[in-house]
Amino acid sequence: MTDRPRSFEVSISPDVLRWARESAGVSLEWAADSVSKPAEEIAAWEEGKGRPTYAMLRSLAERYRRPLAVLLLAKPPAEPAPPSDRRSFAGMEPAPLGFESRLALRDAQRLRAVAAEIYTALGIRTLIEVGSVQVTASASDAAADERRRLGVSVDGQASWSSDGEAWFSWRGAVERLGVLVLQLRMPVRELRGFSLSEDDQPPTVVVSGRDRVRPRVFTLFHEYGHLLLGAGAMCLPTPSAVRRRTIEGFCNEFAGALLVPADALTQQEAADRLRGAESFPDEAVRPLTSQFHVSRYVMVERLRRAGIITEETYRRKWAQWGTALEEWEEAGGGRGPLPPQQAVLSRGRRFAGLLIEAADRGLISYADLTDYLGVRSKHFDAVVAATRESRAGE
Repeated sequence: MTDRPRSFEVSISPDVLRWARESAGVSLEWAADSVSKPAEEIAAWEEGKGRPTYAMLRSLAERYRRPLAVLLLAKPPAEPAPPSDRRSFAGMEPAPLGFESRLALRDAQRLRAVAAEIYTALGIRTLIEVGSVQVTASASDAAADERRRLGVSVDGQASWSSDGEAWFSWRGAVERLGVLVLQLRMPVRELRGFSLSEDDQPPTVVVSGRDRVRPRVFTLFHEYGHLLLGAGAMCLPTPSAVRRRTIEGFCNEFAGALLVPADALTQQEAADRLRGAESFPDEAVRPLTSQFHVSRYVMVERLRRAGIITEETYRRKWAQWGTALEEWEEAGGGRGPLPPQQAVLSRGRRFAGLLIEAADRGLISYADLTDYLGVRSKHFDAVVAATRESRAGE
């Protein structure tokens, strides 16, 4: 018998095939590479001229990270718009979203929907008050209120021995309020973070796992500020340029004030030595950045707002440093976390634990559990161990 089921041509909607590629943010050439066909042939399929074989369509589905069934739909499915506000480098417009960033947006929406079902089934309440703050409010007052809600003291913050401990501690505090905090692979020049707050699903913050730790912590609270404003990045139409600057300015000030309270900063000897200085070496702010686990950019901004350094001194340091993109280049080389540890890092210790609890109670299948955790079944026991180890440190 010579039947070759993988070689028959498939009737598809050209609009769906074009949407699948464009929504992935990839070129015709990139897509064509997966099926060993010229880009012109992919373009012809998207125009309704010719049809791919079943095997080719499956390869394209894998390339776009879409279920094959989606490419067989009669029309493109409705999907949330990409974020209108997303944290990038100061003074720079975010780069266009590429494949990895778009995939992260898609994964975040899917995991958020899963979290909504599990929160409901397990009776988990969200304690953060989304939309409780107006953009005209005092960012410092809002930061003080939320810091009390988070239950993190300045002394506790100073006791953290490393930036890594600071990240896990801040993330854990936010997660305990019912906020879903995801750490996904996104190129930092495109997307350092975004937030989601629409519908009845859990408020969500997503940060780039490729960013360095200190700016990652700042992104967490910048996006937390968006949640307080009820302005999650994917739930609003594109705001006016003036409103966008106002919102982003509030969120930046909120994050800085929460991480470095003005009253705590003014009590530091290292800060007092900088009072009124027209210039100072970079080393002079290191005791402060180490104590509060923030970047030097955040620290000089807080020094300016506290009246310790002048506006002119502040501008001089920024002019000296520039955007310093090389400082935030993603670390290359080396061996990354093993899959079980990566699952806990990306999903968060609390959410990973809730997923495991849901599976143990029969609310989701173990096949779904490994899918939601992003690991193979052989890694499940190690994920459980990693989650328990993380939670034991809380």
